[in-house]
Amino acid sequence: MLGVHPQGVGAGKAARDVHVTFGGEENEPDFGGIAEAAGGAWKAVLEDPKKGNEVIKEAIQVVKGGRSAVVEIRLDKF
Repeated sequence: MLGVHPQGVGAGKAARDVHVTFGGEENEPDFGGIAEAAGGAWKAVLEDPKKGNEVIKEAIQVVKGGRSAVVEIRLDKF
């Protein structure tokens, strides 16, 4: 945001106040839940990198079937 509008309304606000935080689950929007509620999208939360292929393959099948898919990826720091 600051790269595009450095003097804009949001420039003097904390990231949390403009809803662009990466501060933990309690501060994160549930994008999958929003998409599911708004249009029936399929959603998954991927926390185990070993299951990545499985989840992505399932998401691709869902999309091929005509439905939107949202995969939220949560990984520990590496």
